[in-house]
Amino acid sequence: MPTVERVDNISFFDIDFEGDILSDAQLCFLRQWSDRESPNMGQFCCSFRWVFDWADGEETCLRGMERMDLSQMFMNSELRASLLVSCEYAVGVLCIWEATPHGADPLDLKTKAWDSHYLAYEKFKSTLEDTIAASGSGVLIRRSERRYPLTGVKISEPVADIMDCREKRVKLGRWLTGNYEGQKEAALLAAIEGQNLSDRQYEMLFIRWTDALAVYDGGVGENYETALLRSALVYECAIILRRSLCSLADRMDVTTASLRAYLPNPWIVNRRLESLGRIRTSFVTLPPVQSIEAQHLLKAAYNSFGIPALIDHSMEKARILESRWQWTKTQFMVAVGLVTYIMDKVGIFELLKGLFRS
Repeated sequence: MPTVERVDNISFFDIDFEGDILSDAQLCFLRQWSDRESPNMGQFCCSFRWVFDWADGEETCLRGMERMDLSQMFMNSELRASLLVSCEYAVGVLCIWEATPHGADPLDLKTKAWDSHYLAYEKFKSTLEDTIAASGSGVLIRRSERRYPLTGVKISEPVADIMDCREKRVKLGRWLTGNYEGQKEAALLAAIEGQNLSDRQYEMLFIRWTDALAVYDGGVGENYETALLRSALVYECAIILRRSLCSLADRMDVTTASLRAYLPNPWIVNRRLESLGRIRTSFVTLPPVQSIEAQHLLKAAYNSFGIPALIDHSMEKARILESRWQWTKTQFMVAVGLVTYIMDKVGIFELLKGLFRS
């Protein structure tokens, strides 16, 4: 069996905040727990440059987003935490990171992290609620759909040797899936064989929309955390894109249902359609990756998350929204024309003309 030297469990919680956007005041509210000079932020910065385009070398997330280190919220634990926020779409991803720097069973630690990381999420949520109750202002979480776990494992043997042994491949399948459903060995092997997304000699990376696994050997050297977080950033990008698309689709449904002939509301319709266009351009059509490898990893992660189907689904929602708006606009214009005709026939305009002349 692989000799484990270190295990990292990283959990991502997708978050849909209340409201359409996050205001500057709400961002300031979230920043009160953030430490921009923390080593955690420095690690995100280093890993970001391995995947995405950067301008000044200080970026920790994509343009239009903000990352906050929330580790001080969990000062009495071994957890590291960060929050990735998109102000425009009022969504975010809470990242909880726990490292075990000695040999341990990755499957056992992954199972334990299920409960402890959910407790960390609940602490974050309750902290927001308690602070708002005391101050009267802030931002609340509307919902979080699920937890997305990523397990990082550093082993002493070369990663290539794992694929030569069926027993080791089965073990890898259990590390990836958590073996929560007691899958047969054939299913575990199918999750591993031919599914490695990485071309690096010292790394194997497996991403599904429900979980991910990154395995490294000694060839990674001192860059283990940087390489692991690079994989985490790719995974996180797919998560926040999925959350943004799902939240926007829900909001388009609400907007579609709210349109009336007396209230066509073209401004909010236009905002929804433009938001979808920006998401497609920024994340899918022209993602700001800095290498062919990063482009390959991001595309593979998107496919694992079913992003192309979600894009099609959102485009259909947009088509329905625009069609509904065109219909309500037509009704509105007909109503205006009818009222104008009646006003003309009963002499309202002549009366108004006389009043203005006098």
